[in-house]
Amino acid sequence: MSYGSFHDDGRRRNDVWPYGPSGPVGPGRPDPPAPKAKPSTSPKPAQKKTWIRPDKGMPIEMVICSGKPTYVISRFCYNSWFLRDDMWERHRWEIQGIARDVIDRWRSTRRVKHICLMGHTDFHGPDEYNIQLGRARANTVRDALCEALTYIAKCQNQIEILTKLTIACGTAGKSAPRALGKSDDARACNRRVEVYLQDFESDGRKCPITIPIPRPIPGGPTLI
Repeated sequence: MSYGSFHDDGRRRNDVWPYGPSGPVGPGRPDPPAPKAKPSTSPKPAQKKTWIRPDKGMPIEMVICSGKPTYVISRFCYNSWFLRDDMWERHRWEIQGIARDVIDRWRSTRRVKHICLMGHTDFHGPDEYNIQLGRARANTVRDALCEALTYIAKCQNQIEILTKLTIACGTAGKSAPRALGKSDDARACNRRVEVYLQDFESDGRKCPITIPIPRPIPGGPTLI
C-alpha cells in the first residue's frame, strides 16, 4: 500500500491537508480568571472634633460692660486669642496708647478708676466655645495692659496709680456683632476686645506690682 506524498510531487501545485479543507485546531486560550471581589469596607465613623478650652487657667468673671467703648482692639486672628504684632495690626502699640491715656488722665479730673474689657468673636463655632474664646481674648488684653501700665507709670514715677485701678474681663461671645454680614472684613471686625475706661470704682483685679512704690514726699502733690 502506498500513501500519497504531502510534499511537492513535482506537479507544481499546492498540496492540501488530506483530512478536510480546514487545518488542525489547537487548544483554545483559557478564559482569564474572574477578578477577585474586593472586600467591602464599611465607612469609618466621623470623629468628633475636640475643642481646646481657650480660657483654661484664666480668671472667670461675670462682667458686662455698658455704654460706648472708649477703644476697640479688633482683628484678632481666627480662632486665636493671642495679640497680633504683624504688618497689618499692631495690638501692642494700641495697648500702649491706652495705658498712656489712662496714666495721663490722672493728671486731670477725668481719672480712670476702673477698666472693663469685653471680648467678642465672629459667628463661627459653638456658642459655649465662643464664650470661652471671648473671655480668653479679654484676659490676654488685660495681661498686656498691666504690663504697659506698669512700665509707663514707672517711667513717670506714678506707680501708685496702679493701686487705685481695677480691671475686669467679660465676654459676649458671638452674641453682639459690631459689623453685620459674613464677609471676611466683617468677621475680622467682630473678633475684638472692647475697652471701657470708667471714672467710678468697681470690682475687678489689680495689676500685680513688683516694683517698690516710692513714699510720697511731704507737702508734695497727691493723686487722691
